[in-house]
Amino acid sequence: MTTKSVYIVQTQVIGLGDGPLSLKKEIKEAFHPLFSSKTCFTDLRTSILDLERVELDEDGDEFQSSSQKPVPLPGTPFIGLGQICFNTHSAIFCDHEDRTKLAINLAKREKYWEPNAKKSSFQSDLKCFGYDPALEDQRMNQLYFELYKPIYLTAVFNGETQATGRIHIHFLPSGYIVTHLAVVLASRHLTNLKTLGNAVLETNPWRKNTEWKWSSRIANGNLQSVLSFVKQKIINSLVRDKKSVLKIVEQRWFTSIKIATDEVLTPLANGLFGDDIKTIKLGKANRFLSDGGTRKGELIIAKHGLICKPQHWGRKPRLVFFSKVMLMTEFALLKNQIYADYAAFLSPEIVRLRDFRLSMRRKMTKEDVFEFSVYSSEIPRYLLALDQHIHQASPFYRLIYSSISSAIGFSERREKVKKLMDDWLSETEKWEHGLVIVWKKVISPLRSLFGLS
Repeated sequence: MTTKSVYIVQTQVIGLGDGPLSLKKEIKEAFHPLFSSKTCFTDLRTSILDLERVELDEDGDEFQSSSQKPVPLPGTPFIGLGQICFNTHSAIFCDHEDRTKLAINLAKREKYWEPNAKKSSFQSDLKCFGYDPALEDQRMNQLYFELYKPIYLTAVFNGETQATGRIHIHFLPSGYIVTHLAVVLASRHLTNLKTLGNAVLETNPWRKNTEWKWSSRIANGNLQSVLSFVKQKIINSLVRDKKSVLKIVEQRWFTSIKIATDEVLTPLANGLFGDDIKTIKLGKANRFLSDGGTRKGELIIAKHGLICKPQHWGRKPRLVFFSKVMLMTEFALLKNQIYADYAAFLSPEIVRLRDFRLSMRRKMTKEDVFEFSVYSSEIPRYLLALDQHIHQASPFYRLIYSSISSAIGFSERREKVKKLMDDWLSETEKWEHGLVIVWKKVISPLRSLFGLS
């Protein structure tokens, strides 16, 4: 087996609160600018990290590269694991110049790192994946704050290092946390597919009966206990007090593997994920990604994971490509969770709506209609924004996104929400004529989004 390297990323989406854009009273006031403000990136502009965040000399020019002085981050927001920031490098579909424009656009200031910087009139029409300058609520962008320094891990078994890894934490202002456990396997696991498969199983955070012991600066033990400690540390940092109850919904972990090998990987994919897989060819066979045939490979996608196998690619192109695949993966998993949360919210809301109508002892007013939180116009706008973000990616990466979405069952999830919306609309038809007019005006964005008549 000729294998140069194996890179594994375990990803989990965690929902906070009753659904998207719902966090406020349960969390500490220090985190309101992050999760509860429509201008979250502007409010936290001093925590934006970009390569152009450097001090200037007396003439207003940047210091020469030999003495360039990056302006340090302010230290806030801070959780028990360290500083949180928005790093423009996460906008991997943008080049260096556009990332700097992104920082200025979000902060609405050219020297955004200065607390007293005056508001700038400069605003470019920049559009890149995950960012739409037309959105009034910045939380609806597919951009995230992250732990400034990842948590480094080492796995040991029988006195030998088995793997090294890092835990990356993404904080999405819409009310979600994404954990990425990125692991590089030691070369001893690259001799055959069986050894490799067993090593991948050792990186599964949900498994209790594992042999490797993991160590880090914050916790030691099996992988499950280390990641549970990390999650609890985050929640303890966010929650207002011990009496505050913060609803937490944890999505199943998703496994992504990048392998530089000449082996046929279908048996490995079947063993890890089952037989229901889809393969996307990379290179000349794919009209969206072809450089004349020198780069080849495949992307195997399943319900619970994927395997990326680029062949005849340089190290940097492999990393860049896999980073973009991971961004599509995170987007698909996040969107799937948002729709799941919305479906979980709609079901009891329909019952509450029906009970309210049947038990009503007085004439219902227009104000009563708006009392039902399901009519929040933020939700349809956010769902529409998510649909529009993916159109900013190239056709090939849209293909990857749709393939992952299909594999994890997003279409079924969307249909379930559509059915619940249909049931909800049927209930509204039973109201008095005047209120039906008000009702339909409020929910028209949702009707359009789900294609309901």
